[in-house]
Amino acid sequence: RHLAGDVAHACALLSYAGPFNSRLRGVLKGRLTGDCVQRGIPHTPATTLHETLSCEAAVSEWVSQGLTRDDFAIQNAVIVIRSRRWPLLIDPQGQGKRWIASREKCNQLRVSSPTDRF
Repeated sequence: RHLAGDVAHACALLSYAGPFNSRLRGVLKGRLTGDCVQRGIPHTPATTLHETLSCEAAVSEWVSQGLTRDDFAIQNAVIVIRSRRWPLLIDPQGQGKRWIASREKCNQLRVSSPTDRF
């Protein structure tokens, strides 16, 4: 019954939340929820991005790969996993970078910086 609203909500967060910190993501989520209410779109009010677009088994796998188990890191992981292009994420402590490096080690990921010469 709430599928349309939950998926629209998750898609909007997936598309727009990446560059924002936790506080601004919360503001965006609140506005999206208010928009669903105003338009009469059925939705689950307290749903999260990872509840809609992943499962607990995936989160456990990510944690085993080095991801921290906080909401912000899990949101970033969902954005990375579900994005079709290159997501921009806020990662001030480098946790996401370490997780991606660990996750993609088997694919021979090479980390570079703008100052590297090839």
